[in-house]
Amino acid sequence: MGKLEQLDKSIRITLCKLERVFLPSFFDGMVHLEIHLANKAKLGGPVQFRWMYFIEIFLRTLKGYVRNKSVQEDQLLKAILYRSA
Repeated sequence: MGKLEQLDKSIRITLCKLERVFLPSFFDGMVHLEIHLANKAKLGGPVQFRWMYFIEIFLRTLKGYVRNKSVQEDQLLKAILYRSA
């Protein structure tokens, strides 16, 4: 059994034990997402290959160049060309 399968099994068992102790109001969506973490790691691989932080920072920088919101695509294209030159 691999580490991810073992982690998936232990998360499920731990959450079942916590459900016996805490009220149902403790378990929101974020607690439920822990069940899917191991499966997502198996499917997606290492986090750096699916992390969008650098692309979001780059797009925020390009959107800072936009002054006229009505022709946003044109100004983004000009910003990319200006930055690459």
